[in-house]
Amino acid sequence: MPLARAEDGKATLKITGMTCEMCTAGVKKSLTKLDGVKTADVSLDKGQAIVTFDPAKVTTGKLIAAIGKAGGSQHTFKAEEATEPAKKSQQIFCEGLSAGQLCGHGTVDALKLSGDKKVAWSDATKRYNMAVEAATKQLLKEAKETLSPEESAVVEKWFAKGVNAQINQQLAKETTK
Repeated sequence: MPLARAEDGKATLKITGMTCEMCTAGVKKSLTKLDGVKTADVSLDKGQAIVTFDPAKVTTGKLIAAIGKAGGSQHTFKAEEATEPAKKSQQIFCEGLSAGQLCGHGTVDALKLSGDKKVAWSDATKRYNMAVEAATKQLLKEAKETLSPEESAVVEKWFAKGVNAQINQQLAKETTK
């Protein structure tokens, strides 16, 4: 039985694409702006939002839509009704960003970092992701200038958002062997 039930006025929504506390703040703000939402507890660690609301005023569909819009042009957030408690994310590559960008939070968890190491690593992953984003934009620009439109489209798919989910799945398979 799903945990997100509109008729109960409480929804647990699994969210992908959040990478930092600013993401959680944006999702929470987007949810609490909806008429009828009473509370929204958004957790980066759990990759979820627990929302209490008036089912006469708002539906889980509206909650999911609000989450999808919360990322703006920087992030792509996706939400769905949770059918089981969301597990702590240990993704290595950030699913909400372009291919190859590291998930600072997920890599901190995977490496079991804390304290100063956690802060230093988080800062390093942010710098890395900015450099990757700049290099990707430059590469795609040069692809359009150098390659045919068909070839350029292939290259764009290599660096599309969502590719990181496939990379994370492959890494998970390799670590269970």
